[in-house]
Amino acid sequence: MNEIIVLDIKGGRFLKAEEQLNEELKNNPNYEIYFSLMLCKVNLMFEKDRTMDEILYCFKKSLELVESEKKEELILSTKDVIINILKQIKNLYEQLEKKRNEGTKKFLIGSLISITSIAVGSNDNSNAFTQIASLGALGGGVGMSLDGLEQIGDLKLIQEKITEIGNSIINGFTELGVGNKTEFNNTFIPKKISYLSIQNSGLEELKETYSIGDEDFVRMSVLANSIKTIAMRNFKENEELKKEWENLNKRYNISFLKKGDLMQKLKKNPIH
Repeated sequence: MNEIIVLDIKGGRFLKAEEQLNEELKNNPNYEIYFSLMLCKVNLMFEKDRTMDEILYCFKKSLELVESEKKEELILSTKDVIINILKQIKNLYEQLEKKRNEGTKKFLIGSLISITSIAVGSNDNSNAFTQIASLGALGGGVGMSLDGLEQIGDLKLIQEKITEIGNSIINGFTELGVGNKTEFNNTFIPKKISYLSIQNSGLEELKETYSIGDEDFVRMSVLANSIKTIAMRNFKENEELKKEWENLNKRYNISFLKKGDLMQKLKKNPIH
């Protein structure tokens, strides 16, 4: 692979790297090119007109072209990339939540992201795939492109977009045999949500009625307002989300009749 591409990915110049990879793809399609394209595209997914389909297509093509003895390494490297991406967007979600709790409605997203550089060792045995896979796992360069989120403006809507994309990543890759939903969800779901966000929602009385913990209450709000849980509830791909909703209701002994009422109130007053 062209070393310039590796340098562009290390520098977080994903659009430039993507353009060069598309050119290389015409002459020499191989698993390294498709893997690198997947890495670029997943870091650009907040841009306008990006879809999960193109990201998943690149992964499937890389899996199709890789030698059998390297297949497990490719899957594990992809899993590491996805975990790192989920950590990045979870971190962004939590920073946005903090700003919302401070009463901020709009904020310059770019100023929220810390620019970090990861030094990846290079030696004679370190090929382009190894270097790029390492960068994907550790998070290199300037991180994800957030231009698409800047255009949304409103912090709550940005958080909804982040949640939607995070769930799409988890569902898409687990269906292709990369990782599992429980592990990915544990990485993606914010670990601690300020109680202030619940107070501001006007639902603290509802929370206290069922003695639901803060984190679980926020998660139930996410599920109640999830397109995948509600609007597409009959699709097989959403079974894990539905199961999670059911388990949370069982945990707090919420009866079948009360469950619907709880969901409707959380839908009308989302707190995540």
